[in-house]
Amino acid sequence: MKFFATSAALLVGSAASYQTPMTMAVVKKAAVVKKAAVVKKAAPKAAAASSKFNLSSWAQEAGGIAAASRAAAKPSIALPYNEAPITCDGTLVGDFGFDPWQLSTAAEGGTFLGKDWQGSTIKFYREAELTHGRIAQLAVLGYLVPGFIGTFPGNEWTGIDAYSATKPLEALTTVPQLALLQIIAAMSWVELRRFNTIKAEGADYVNGDLKLGQGEGRWNPIKLNYTPEQYEEKQLQEIKHCRLAMMGILGLWFQENNSGVGIAEQLTKGIASLQVQDTATGYVF
Repeated sequence: MKFFATSAALLVGSAASYQTPMTMAVVKKAAVVKKAAVVKKAAPKAAAASSKFNLSSWAQEAGGIAAASRAAAKPSIALPYNEAPITCDGTLVGDFGFDPWQLSTAAEGGTFLGKDWQGSTIKFYREAELTHGRIAQLAVLGYLVPGFIGTFPGNEWTGIDAYSATKPLEALTTVPQLALLQIIAAMSWVELRRFNTIKAEGADYVNGDLKLGQGEGRWNPIKLNYTPEQYEEKQLQEIKHCRLAMMGILGLWFQENNSGVGIAEQLTKGIASLQVQDTATGYVF
């Protein structure tokens, strides 16, 4: 009897031990099915989340654009030994294929300006180039005018010599703080107005359009009226001046900072030191 009871207990225990994995497998399978249903149910939410910026997908998209750009690349006018990316196709005024680092092929440039700018990296860079170039042109004037023409007069409230500095780097420490804040506030207003115009016009926005000059709805006090060919030439002149001014303001800043002498003073002394000799073959400096 003891042997039978022991055998029966072993058989029941063996059956239980074999049934347990089966039960666990069924439970596990049910859990997987339930989990899959939950994941499937949450899929729309995940899809909505995937619409946000993803570094991995951005890198893949950027790599695809770069690969397509290399495949369709043409010789660069600016760099004949290099190839211009597909984004620099010459449609923009002043585009000579200068992009050795393929920056214009980035996938998401300017996306923060709205969906109309998504994938328009080259358009975003042109907007930045025009904006920075125009600021640089004003900065070059700011470097030269005080030394050659003069500065604003001071007063008792600001100080008689508050605006007498002819070197811009020195003027940053002598001009009243409220005057600097006024300049920053004016710059912020102009930039905010430009940003709102870009957002409002979307895909119809024209790079660098400040609502000035010829055209309907623009302020045109000097009655500019160019032909399409003349207007394109003026656009080319502006972008060239922008690029030159951005390089020029860096040169002026480094020169004054390293020498400690104002730009106007350096130019005046340099021109005065030139000696012109009239020879039989012409003038020699």
